[in-house]
Amino acid sequence: MTSRKDIIVIDVVQHNTGLYEATSRDLRGVCVVHRSFDKIVGDLPNVIRLWYKLEKGADVEVLLGQAHQTDGSFAFPVIPLPVEIAAAALAR
Repeated sequence: MTSRKDIIVIDVVQHNTGLYEATSRDLRGVCVVHRSFDKIVGDLPNVIRLWYKLEKGADVEVLLGQAHQTDGSFAFPVIPLPVEIAAAALAR
């Protein structure tokens, strides 16, 4: 990770088949598909942590914001916070 704070957006859409698909332009190669909206949202923090570990070599804590619904899709703002910063904040 760089010194700047990353803010990414995860888009979740429901297809005609009933499946939910989560993707992000910010997370190259990530596509999560599930039948349950709650389960796909529940999986997002672990998927994001794994992506940052593999792509950037960084351990992050994921802060998932409230979903914004538009045109049948949902957008989640996400802040991947370096674990050192998260641990320091919790220790205060």
